[in-house]
Amino acid sequence: MPSELVAHVDCNKVTREQLALIPTPVGTDTFKPVPFIELVEGIDAVLHSRGISIQREDFAVRSDCNRLFGTFDLSLEGIEGTCGAMGLRSGNDRTMKLQMIFGARVFVCDNMAFSGGSIILNRKHTAKLDLLPELMGAVKRFEIGYEVFRKNMSELRTLALTEYEAKSMIYNVFHAQIMPIKYFRQVGDLYFGEHKEEYGRDTAYALHNCITEIAQDMFLNRRMLAMQAVGEMFGI
Repeated sequence: MPSELVAHVDCNKVTREQLALIPTPVGTDTFKPVPFIELVEGIDAVLHSRGISIQREDFAVRSDCNRLFGTFDLSLEGIEGTCGAMGLRSGNDRTMKLQMIFGARVFVCDNMAFSGGSIILNRKHTAKLDLLPELMGAVKRFEIGYEVFRKNMSELRTLALTEYEAKSMIYNVFHAQIMPIKYFRQVGDLYFGEHKEEYGRDTAYALHNCITEIAQDMFLNRRMLAMQAVGEMFGI
């Protein structure tokens, strides 16, 4: 499931090329706005230097052109598929810090929803802001987070579940009200059904995949919160 960027009425989706056309406000002795294109291309350059590629990117800018929101789905050299995601937001109108988050997937919205596994950058736009070292530190924290995530997912792939253990974990998800009870039977039917081998047989990884699959039917905001809680329950 790719990361999600939601833009409402006061925001518009834009391309990287369009970001380059957005003017940057003049700074002051204490405030240093960062050009949006410089920020995005800086992230791209630092990722590339670490063998990380952007597979999918999405940007939105507020109508006054002073707030940027973005998501990146990433792949790591030598590893098939995506290796995680980054979320970004920044304000050149003194209303937002420069912030980045990391997760298996992330959710960013112009209503200030900002959901992922962990914050990897949280920096004010002060005159002392040196963008490149900040981005290098953020990517390093991404790499550390990814290694933990990869290790945890590998453990889930080999963690065999008995029928009783699987039923108990499904019950716990719904008892904690992480997902609406109407999905209870669907999760069970998918995990124990005839197509379970498509998700990985009798493992915690398979059960996590089944829960994630059924959750696609949930409303976006609720789904992202639910998947974050499920991830915590499974230790990822």
